Amino acid sequence: MLGCAPEAHVILDKDGVRGTTYTACRENAEVIFYTVTGMGHFWPGGKSHMPERVIGKSSDVINATDLIWEFFQRHPM
Repeated sequence: MLGCAPEAHVILDKDGVRGTTYTACRENAEVIFYTVTGMGHFWPGGKSHMPERVIGKSSDVINATDLIWEFFQRHPM
């Protein structure tokens, strides 16, 4: 994946949320990949403004905003 070693390391596996990181990447890049199984059209960890019947199930296992912020703090431009 993106010039990284093919081995993935699972960093989270809880309630349908799986976080995987890839190491030994080109130019010391960090690749983290999250999947959320069974979630509707919803921002992980966000507030719901519509009923579940309209947008599907939510998940608060991760907070996508916090994860993105933490990533960019580690990798300033």
